Amino acid sequence: MKRLSTLAVLFVLAMLLIGPGPVSAQAPFYQGKTINIEIGGGGAIAVSARILANHLGKYIPGKPNVIVQTLPGGAHLVATNHAYSVAKPDGLTLLALNPAVGIAQVMKVEAVRFDLRKFGWLGSTGPDGVVVAIRADLPFKTFDEFRKSGTELVVGTTGPGSNAHDIPLLLSEFAGAKFKFVSGYPANSDILLALERKEVDIWTATATTVKLAVDRGSVRGLVRNRVPYKGFENLPVDEELSAALLAACPDLEPDESAHRQEHSIEVLLPFLQEAAPGLSVACISIGEPRAALCLAVGDAVAKVVAAREAKGRRVAVVVSSDLNHYLPRRENRAKDDRALLALRGGDPSAFFETILRREHISMCGVLPATALLRALALLGAGAAEIVAQGDSGDAFGDVSRVVGYASVVWPRKQEPA
Repeated sequence: MKRLSTLAVLFVLAMLLIGPGPVSAQAPFYQGKTINIEIGGGGAIAVSARILANHLGKYIPGKPNVIVQTLPGGAHLVATNHAYSVAKPDGLTLLALNPAVGIAQVMKVEAVRFDLRKFGWLGSTGPDGVVVAIRADLPFKTFDEFRKSGTELVVGTTGPGSNAHDIPLLLSEFAGAKFKFVSGYPANSDILLALERKEVDIWTATATTVKLAVDRGSVRGLVRNRVPYKGFENLPVDEELSAALLAACPDLEPDESAHRQEHSIEVLLPFLQEAAPGLSVACISIGEPRAALCLAVGDAVAKVVAAREAKGRRVAVVVSSDLNHYLPRRENRAKDDRALLALRGGDPSAFFETILRREHISMCGVLPATALLRALALLGAGAAEIVAQGDSGDAFGDVSRVVGYASVVWPRKQEPA
């Protein structure tokens, strides 16, 4: 029975991070040859496959050429069928597989011409969630609100065996959703285009793919199955703390779109959740470069934190920012050092002036950092400690244009005995 080396994109890089296997002393099998990675469409799977193709060859003895071939159609079934039944079993074909095609086999979809149990699985880049998204102009904010309304929405799908079809089908069969299915779209991009034209209302894809459409304002997430970080899917917003901050600072207002294009807080949440499972958060984004506004936010933060901690509940105040941008490492580090010196000085107004007026340091988080210094002064925090400092060149090797980073901690002052 034919066996092919197959590649589920959600499993590749985990293998690569372990490193290459032992190398034979004979002439490398792959020398002078080309490895073909077959994909069934666009989106996150195609992006992952192309990233892999750019790097895979140098880790294989013989350094083969690696190319990507797109075989669209049938919700990845065309590509999967081709890899299983047509491609030669010679070690030169990999398949960037959509894991949802497994459901198509279980459901005995007529177009299936493969047996997933007989592929040779290689590995995964890691998990990605699936999100059911709704057109942004529709009124339903939650799945429960939509379900209770009794409204029928139109689902755009590539066909059975895809996330776009199977996940809404399950919601229709078991969760009371009223859906009308329109199948036959060639790829996710076609469904999204139909959604933006208001031909369909619902689109389901991997979270990475849907996130791009959310950032464009085309859709909102309605239901998800899982996300890449364990526990992150249930990370709650602290409504009580958020309400207290709004009450304490008239300049603050609730705004669901505040973080649509700003992800500085988002990137920290998985780390915070890992460090303190079960925590809740209240997120503030400051976009108006006024020192008075930053000081007012700092006053509100200090007031609310003090009140919360007086009731025995601990609160950590966290700011997400980089330092200076896009100078050669030596020049960039000098600006970073001046920014950190001003930060450690603890004077919020002087810090604001140093970064924006005197030194012109391109630190993205100068506004929340100014608010933080004000809050810390009122709360009586200890002296700043620089835990780590570096730049993007440490990770990528290019030191001609770097972005600076640092981790700074203000410990709590010890209570008198």
